[in-house]
Amino acid sequence: MAVNLRRLGEFEGAPVTEAELSSPAGVKVSIMSYGASVRDWRVPVTGGGARSVVLGYPDFESYKTDESYLGAIIGRVANRIGGSRFSLNGQIYHLEPTAPGYQLHGGPKGIGRRNWRLEPAGDHSVSLDITSEGGDMGYPGEAEFNVVYRLEGHRLYIDMSAWVSHETPISMVQHGYFNLSGGGDVLDHKVWIDAPAYTVLDSDLVTTGEILRVDGTRYDFRRPRPMRGGVGVDSSNDYDINLVFARSRDVLKPAAGAEAPDGSLKLTLWTDQPGVQLYNGVHLNHAGLCLEDQALPNAVNRPEFPTVIVQPGTPYRHHCEIEIK
Repeated sequence: MAVNLRRLGEFEGAPVTEAELSSPAGVKVSIMSYGASVRDWRVPVTGGGARSVVLGYPDFESYKTDESYLGAIIGRVANRIGGSRFSLNGQIYHLEPTAPGYQLHGGPKGIGRRNWRLEPAGDHSVSLDITSEGGDMGYPGEAEFNVVYRLEGHRLYIDMSAWVSHETPISMVQHGYFNLSGGGDVLDHKVWIDAPAYTVLDSDLVTTGEILRVDGTRYDFRRPRPMRGGVGVDSSNDYDINLVFARSRDVLKPAAGAEAPDGSLKLTLWTDQPGVQLYNGVHLNHAGLCLEDQALPNAVNRPEFPTVIVQPGTPYRHHCEIEIK
C-alpha cells in the first residue's frame, strides 16, 4: 500500500507536503513536512468508523500562528533551558529566548517551526530531513536532523537522528497531543507512567537539578489513574512535569500509557529515553495529553543529569514506539 502524498500549502516559498501512512489494520497517520508533524491519526473503533486521536488543524494556515507545537518534532533541545544560556568547553552560549528567563523547545524558530524535506521511505514509512546551520537560535555548529515514521498495524515507530559538525546539545521530542475519546477534555483518561521520580521545577518551570520520589505526590502514576482531582491535599488538574524512569528499567518494555475513560482505546509508549514530560494541555483547556519521551530537561545546565552533548562522528539517536488500539 503506497504512501499517499498531497500538497497542503506553502511556507517561506517552499511547498508544504503531507504523507498519509496507512496499515491493513485500518489505521491512518498523516505526516506533514512543516515541523515533521503528525497532523492526524485515525484508529478504527468498535461499531465501525475511525476516530481521530490527536489534536491537529484541518488546514495548514492555522499552523503558521500555532504556539502549541501540535504534533511537531521539537529541537534542537526540547523543553526549557534556564537563562537561555549554557556553557560548553569554557564558552558561554546565549540562546534566542522564547520567553524571559528561558528558551523553550529550541527557540522561536526551532526545527518544530520549519518546513522539512519529506520523502516516502517504503510502503508504510516516510523520512524527513532538515539542516540547522551553525549559530541557529544560538547553538554552536551545524546539525543535520532526520526523522523516520513507520506504521505497522496499530503501532507508529519513530526514529530521530542528528549529525553535528561541532559539539552541541541535542534532545529531540515528538510533541503529539492525544485525545483517545476524539473530543472533550482528557482529565478522565487513565494515565500510567513507570517512573519513580520527578524533576523539581522553579517558578519558570525550569528544572533545578533536584530529583525527588513521586511517593505520596500527584506525580505518582505507577498505577493507572485519572488526572482529575489530583492526590491528597493537592487537587490540581494541571500537569506539566518531567517524570524520571529508573535507570535499571528495561527499555524493551512499555514505559507509559493512557486509556480512554470508556476503555475504548488504549495508548502504549515504548522509549529509550530517561524521562517523559506529562503535559495535559493546561493552556488548551485540557483538550490533549502529551507524553513526551525525552532527555532530562535543562541537562545542559545540570551536570548531575545525563549529558545531551553530541559529538561529531557519534550521531544522536532516539527511538520510540506508540501504539493505539
